[in-house]
Amino acid sequence: MIALACLIATAACWGSAFQITEVALTELEPLELTFLRCMIGAIVICAAVALRPSPAPPTAATDPARRRVAWRALLVGGVLTGIAYATVSLGQVGATSTTTGVVLGTVPVWAALLAGIVSRGSSEHRGLTSRALLALMLGTFAAAIPAIASPAGAPAWAVGLLLVAALSHAGSMVTIQPAVLHFGPLRGTAGLTILAALLMTPTWLIGPTPDMPSRNVILAVIALGVLPTGLAYVFFFEAVRRLGARTAALAVYLIPGFALMVGWLTDPRLVGPAVLAGAACGAGAVALGVLGARDPGTRDAGAREPAGTALAHR
Repeated sequence: MIALACLIATAACWGSAFQITEVALTELEPLELTFLRCMIGAIVICAAVALRPSPAPPTAATDPARRRVAWRALLVGGVLTGIAYATVSLGQVGATSTTTGVVLGTVPVWAALLAGIVSRGSSEHRGLTSRALLALMLGTFAAAIPAIASPAGAPAWAVGLLLVAALSHAGSMVTIQPAVLHFGPLRGTAGLTILAALLMTPTWLIGPTPDMPSRNVILAVIALGVLPTGLAYVFFFEAVRRLGARTAALAVYLIPGFALMVGWLTDPRLVGPAVLAGAACGAGAVALGVLGARDPGTRDAGAREPAGTALAHR
C-alpha cells in the first residue's frame, strides 16, 4: 500500500508541475522561475538525504578513474537538467499545461533511443529495431499533433522548446548513470538539481530585480520547487526501493494523465481532441520504446537495474 501511494504521489507531483508553472509564469520570467524551482528543489532533496542517510553504493569505491567518470557524468547531467528546466519554462510561455504534459510524456522514448545510441558498439547493443522506430514515430507525433492541430494554441516554437526540454531530460537520464551508481540515486539527483540551480544563478543576478510577486505566485513557486522538483524524487526512490526500478517507472504512464486531469479541472477547453491524440501517441511510444525494450526473459534483471534509469520528469 505504501509503495502504491508513493507511485501515485510521484505521478501526481510530476503531472501537476505544468499547471503550477503556468500560474508562476503570470508574474515571473521563465529563467527566474527556473532558478527558484531548482534552488528550492535542491534544498528539499538535500534535506531528505540528511534526514535519511543511506550507505554509499558498493561501486562508490576509491577507484580514481571511476570517480572521475562519475563526477563528469554529474556535471554533464546537471547542465542538461538546467537546460531542460529552462526550456520547459520558456516553452510554457506559448504552450498550455496539457500540451506540455503530452510532449514531456515522451521523455522515456528519447531516453531509450539515446541509450541505444550510447551503447552502440557494446555487447548489449541490439541496433534500432522496428519496435524502436515505431516508438520514435509515435513520440514525434505526440509532440507534433498538439502543435499542428490544437485549438487551444501551441505555436511551433513553443513545442520546439518543449521538445528540446524532453531531449535534454532524456540526455540527463542517460548520462547520469555512472553518477547514480557511484553516489546513489537520491544523492545523484541532489547533485543534478544543485548544478542546475548554479547554471541558472547568473540569470537571477544579472537580470533586473523582479517585483514582489503576489501570494498566489509565491505559493506556486514554492509548490513547484517542493513537489515536482523535490519531493517527487523522494517518493519515486521509495517506490523504487519497494517495487524495483522497472515497476516504479510505470509512474511515467500516469504523468500525462495527471496533467490532462489538472488541465481539464482548470479549463476543459485545454483538453481538446488534438491533445488527447498526442497523449495516446505518447503512451503508445512509451509502451513500445520502454516496456517492450527487453525480452521477457530479462524482466527480472530489468527490475534490478539502477534506479537512475527512470529519472524522467522534473
